[in-house]
Amino acid sequence: MSRKNFDIIPISFIAGTGGRFISYLLNSAKSNVPVEIKFSKYGNTHDIWNLDIEIGATPYDLTVSLDKHITFLIKELSRKQNNSEFVKNNPLPYYGSCHIDDIEELLFYFDKAIHITYDIEDIPMISYVLVGKQMIDQCQHDQLLFLRHFYRSHTTLLKSRLPIRKARTDLEPNLLNISWKDIIFNDPDLLIEKLSNFSSIAIDKFKMEDLLEWRRRTNSCINEMPVLLEL
Repeated sequence: MSRKNFDIIPISFIAGTGGRFISYLLNSAKSNVPVEIKFSKYGNTHDIWNLDIEIGATPYDLTVSLDKHITFLIKELSRKQNNSEFVKNNPLPYYGSCHIDDIEELLFYFDKAIHITYDIEDIPMISYVLVGKQMIDQCQHDQLLFLRHFYRSHTTLLKSRLPIRKARTDLEPNLLNISWKDIIFNDPDLLIEKLSNFSSIAIDKFKMEDLLEWRRRTNSCINEMPVLLEL
Protein backbone atom coordinates (compact mmCIF):
# COMPACT_ATOMS: atom_id res chain seq x y z
CA MET A 1 0.00 0.00 0.00
CA SER A 2 1.28 3.46 -0.83
CA ARG A 3 -0.77 5.20 1.85
CA LYS A 4 -2.93 4.47 4.82
CA ASN A 5 -6.49 3.38 4.22
CA PHE A 6 -9.06 5.87 5.57
CA ASP A 7 -12.14 4.09 4.19
CA ILE A 8 -12.05 1.06 6.47
CA ILE A 9 -11.76 0.96 10.26
CA PRO A 10 -10.92 -2.60 11.31
CA ILE A 11 -12.11 -3.99 14.64
CA SER A 12 -9.49 -6.34 16.03
CA PHE A 13 -10.76 -9.01 18.43
CA ILE A 14 -10.39 -12.60 19.57
CA ALA A 15 -13.37 -14.88 19.02
CA GLY A 16 -15.92 -14.58 21.80
CA THR A 17 -15.15 -10.99 22.76
CA GLY A 18 -17.90 -9.27 20.75
CA GLY A 19 -16.13 -7.90 17.68
CA ARG A 20 -18.91 -8.84 15.27
CA PHE A 21 -21.50 -7.14 17.43
CA ILE A 22 -19.47 -3.93 17.79
CA SER A 23 -19.17 -3.88 13.99
CA TYR A 24 -22.94 -4.14 13.74
CA LEU A 25 -23.52 -1.37 16.30
CA LEU A 26 -21.29 1.04 14.39
CA ASN A 27 -22.43 0.21 10.86
CA SER A 28 -26.12 0.24 11.80
CA ALA A 29 -25.67 3.59 13.57
CA LYS A 30 -24.21 5.30 10.52
CA SER A 31 -26.51 3.64 7.98
CA ASN A 32 -29.15 5.74 6.26
CA VAL A 33 -31.61 2.83 6.17
CA PRO A 34 -33.22 0.90 9.05
CA VAL A 35 -31.75 -2.51 9.79
CA GLU A 36 -32.92 -5.29 12.06
CA ILE A 37 -30.60 -7.88 13.56
CA LYS A 38 -31.66 -11.44 14.40
CA PHE A 39 -30.06 -12.84 17.54
CA SER A 40 -29.52 -16.52 18.19
CA LYS A 41 -30.48 -17.98 21.57
CA TYR A 42 -27.18 -16.95 23.07
CA GLY A 43 -26.76 -13.69 21.16
CA ASN A 44 -24.77 -14.81 18.14
CA THR A 45 -24.77 -11.90 15.65
CA HIS A 46 -23.10 -13.59 12.70
CA ASP A 47 -26.36 -12.77 10.92
CA ILE A 48 -24.82 -9.35 10.26
CA TRP A 49 -23.14 -10.89 7.22
CA ASN A 50 -26.60 -10.98 5.60
CA LEU A 51 -27.30 -7.30 6.30
CA ASP A 52 -26.58 -4.72 3.65
CA ILE A 53 -24.57 -2.56 6.05
CA GLU A 54 -21.50 -4.78 6.42
CA ILE A 55 -18.44 -5.02 4.22
CA GLY A 56 -17.81 -8.43 5.77
CA ALA A 57 -15.59 -9.88 8.46
CA THR A 58 -12.33 -11.54 7.51
CA PRO A 59 -12.75 -15.34 7.49
CA TYR A 60 -9.24 -15.88 8.88
CA ASP A 61 -7.97 -16.70 12.36
CA LEU A 62 -4.95 -15.45 14.30
CA THR A 63 -2.56 -17.77 12.47
CA VAL A 64 -3.16 -16.14 9.08
CA SER A 65 -0.89 -13.31 7.95
CA LEU A 66 -2.01 -9.72 8.19
CA ASP A 67 -1.75 -9.31 4.40
CA LYS A 68 -4.60 -11.75 3.80
CA HIS A 69 -6.88 -9.95 6.26
CA ILE A 70 -6.15 -6.60 4.62
CA THR A 71 -6.62 -7.92 1.09
CA PHE A 72 -9.95 -9.45 2.04
CA LEU A 73 -11.29 -6.23 3.61
CA ILE A 74 -10.25 -4.09 0.65
CA LYS A 75 -11.69 -6.51 -1.91
CA GLU A 76 -14.93 -6.79 0.05
CA LEU A 77 -15.24 -3.01 0.21
CA SER A 78 -14.57 -2.73 -3.54
CA ARG A 79 -17.25 -5.33 -4.24
CA LYS A 80 -19.79 -3.48 -2.12
CA GLN A 81 -18.96 -0.14 -3.72
CA ASN A 82 -20.08 -1.49 -7.09
CA ASN A 83 -23.60 -1.20 -5.65
CA SER A 84 -24.72 2.43 -5.82
CA GLU A 85 -27.50 1.85 -3.27
CA PHE A 86 -25.00 0.51 -0.76
CA VAL A 87 -22.75 3.54 -1.25
CA LYS A 88 -25.69 5.93 -0.88
CA ASN A 89 -27.00 4.30 2.27
CA ASN A 90 -23.70 3.55 3.98
CA PRO A 91 -21.36 6.54 4.24
CA LEU A 92 -17.64 6.13 4.80
CA PRO A 93 -15.85 4.79 6.74
CA TYR A 94 -16.89 1.12 6.86
CA TYR A 95 -16.24 -1.01 9.91
CA GLY A 96 -15.06 -4.59 9.45
CA SER A 97 -14.03 -7.08 12.14
CA CYS A 98 -10.88 -9.19 12.00
CA HIS A 99 -8.69 -11.49 14.08
CA ILE A 100 -5.39 -9.61 14.11
CA ASP A 101 -3.04 -9.40 17.10
CA ASP A 102 -0.43 -6.89 15.95
CA ILE A 103 -2.21 -3.57 16.50
CA GLU A 104 0.81 -1.43 15.61
CA GLU A 105 1.16 -3.17 12.27
CA LEU A 106 -2.57 -2.83 11.67
CA LEU A 107 -2.28 0.93 12.18
CA PHE A 108 0.57 1.01 9.66
CA TYR A 109 -2.02 0.20 6.96
CA PHE A 110 -5.17 1.80 8.41
CA ASP A 111 -5.57 5.31 9.78
CA LYS A 112 -7.78 4.12 12.65
CA ALA A 113 -8.66 0.84 14.34
CA ILE A 114 -10.59 -0.55 17.29
CA HIS A 115 -8.93 -2.94 19.73
CA ILE A 116 -11.02 -5.21 21.99
CA THR A 117 -9.12 -6.17 25.14
CA TYR A 118 -9.75 -8.53 28.04
CA ASP A 119 -8.31 -9.42 31.45
CA ILE A 120 -7.34 -12.79 32.87
CA GLU A 121 -10.50 -13.06 34.97
CA ASP A 122 -12.60 -12.65 31.80
CA ILE A 123 -11.17 -15.74 30.11
CA PRO A 124 -13.63 -18.40 31.40
CA MET A 125 -16.61 -16.20 30.48
CA ILE A 126 -15.31 -15.48 26.98
CA SER A 127 -14.77 -19.19 26.37
CA TYR A 128 -18.28 -19.99 27.63
CA VAL A 129 -19.59 -17.41 25.16
CA LEU A 130 -17.74 -18.96 22.24
CA VAL A 131 -18.97 -22.46 23.08
CA GLY A 132 -22.57 -21.29 23.27
CA LYS A 133 -22.61 -18.97 20.29
CA GLN A 134 -20.39 -20.83 17.86
CA MET A 135 -20.55 -24.50 18.76
CA ILE A 136 -24.17 -24.72 19.97
CA ASP A 137 -26.08 -21.89 18.28
CA GLN A 138 -24.17 -21.90 15.00
CA CYS A 139 -22.96 -25.49 14.61
CA GLN A 140 -25.66 -27.29 16.65
CA HIS A 141 -22.92 -29.34 18.30
CA ASP A 142 -24.04 -31.30 21.36
CA GLN A 143 -21.26 -33.79 22.15
CA LEU A 144 -20.15 -33.01 25.69
CA LEU A 145 -16.54 -34.19 25.36
CA PHE A 146 -16.03 -32.15 22.19
CA LEU A 147 -17.55 -29.02 23.77
CA ARG A 148 -15.35 -29.38 26.85
CA HIS A 149 -12.27 -29.77 24.65
CA PHE A 150 -13.27 -26.71 22.61
CA TYR A 151 -13.77 -24.70 25.82
CA ARG A 152 -10.39 -25.67 27.24
CA SER A 153 -8.59 -25.06 23.95
CA HIS A 154 -10.03 -21.56 23.74
CA THR A 155 -9.10 -20.71 27.33
CA THR A 156 -5.54 -21.79 26.50
CA LEU A 157 -5.51 -19.54 23.43
CA LEU A 158 -6.87 -16.59 25.41
CA LYS A 159 -4.20 -17.00 28.09
CA SER A 160 -1.44 -17.16 25.49
CA ARG A 161 -2.66 -13.98 23.78
CA LEU A 162 -3.32 -12.02 26.97
CA PRO A 163 -0.01 -10.07 26.99
CA ILE A 164 -0.72 -8.57 23.55
CA ARG A 165 -4.41 -7.98 24.21
CA LYS A 166 -3.89 -5.23 26.75
CA ALA A 167 -5.06 -1.68 26.09
CA ARG A 168 -2.61 0.32 23.96
CA THR A 169 -3.24 3.85 25.21
CA ASP A 170 0.01 4.92 23.53
CA LEU A 171 -1.69 4.45 20.15
CA GLU A 172 -4.64 6.71 20.90
CA PRO A 173 -6.42 8.68 19.46
CA ASN A 174 -6.09 6.59 16.28
CA LEU A 175 -6.89 3.46 18.30
CA LEU A 176 -10.02 2.95 20.36
CA ASN A 177 -9.42 0.51 23.22
CA ILE A 178 -12.59 -1.25 24.38
CA SER A 179 -12.55 -3.89 27.10
CA TRP A 180 -14.71 -7.01 27.26
CA LYS A 181 -16.14 -5.60 30.49
CA ASP A 182 -17.12 -2.40 28.64
CA ILE A 183 -19.07 -4.47 26.13
CA ILE A 184 -20.80 -6.92 28.45
CA PHE A 185 -20.99 -5.43 31.97
CA ASN A 186 -20.08 -1.76 32.37
CA ASP A 187 -22.48 1.18 31.98
CA PRO A 188 -23.92 0.79 28.44
CA ASP A 189 -24.20 4.56 28.08
CA LEU A 190 -20.44 4.84 28.53
CA LEU A 191 -19.82 2.25 25.82
CA ILE A 192 -22.04 4.11 23.37
CA GLU A 193 -20.33 7.36 24.32
CA LYS A 194 -16.91 5.86 23.58
CA LEU A 195 -18.06 4.57 20.20
CA SER A 196 -19.73 7.90 19.40
CA ASN A 197 -16.68 9.98 20.30
CA PHE A 198 -14.37 7.78 18.23
CA SER A 199 -16.64 7.50 15.19
CA SER A 200 -18.28 10.97 15.31
CA ILE A 201 -21.66 9.22 14.99
CA ALA A 202 -24.36 10.84 17.12
CA ILE A 203 -25.19 8.93 20.31
CA ASP A 204 -28.89 8.75 19.48
CA LYS A 205 -28.11 6.83 16.28
CA PHE A 206 -26.82 3.80 18.20
CA LYS A 207 -29.31 1.02 18.90
CA MET A 208 -29.26 0.79 22.67
CA GLU A 209 -32.07 -1.76 22.64
CA ASP A 210 -29.92 -4.12 20.56
CA LEU A 211 -26.98 -3.71 22.92
CA LEU A 212 -29.17 -4.56 25.92
CA GLU A 213 -30.68 -7.58 24.16
CA TRP A 214 -27.26 -8.82 23.10
CA ARG A 215 -26.10 -8.47 26.71
CA ARG A 216 -29.11 -10.33 28.05
CA ARG A 217 -28.61 -13.29 25.74
CA THR A 218 -24.85 -13.33 26.18
CA ASN A 219 -25.19 -13.33 29.96
CA SER A 220 -27.63 -16.23 29.70
CA CYS A 221 -24.93 -18.07 27.77
CA ILE A 222 -22.33 -17.32 30.46
CA ASN A 223 -24.68 -18.57 33.19
CA GLU A 224 -25.81 -21.72 31.40
CA MET A 225 -22.57 -23.03 29.89
CA PRO A 226 -20.88 -24.21 33.15
CA VAL A 227 -23.95 -26.32 33.91
CA LEU A 228 -24.19 -27.67 30.38
CA LEU A 229 -20.48 -28.49 30.26
CA GLU A 230 -20.60 -29.93 33.80
CA LEU A 231 -17.58 -27.87 34.82
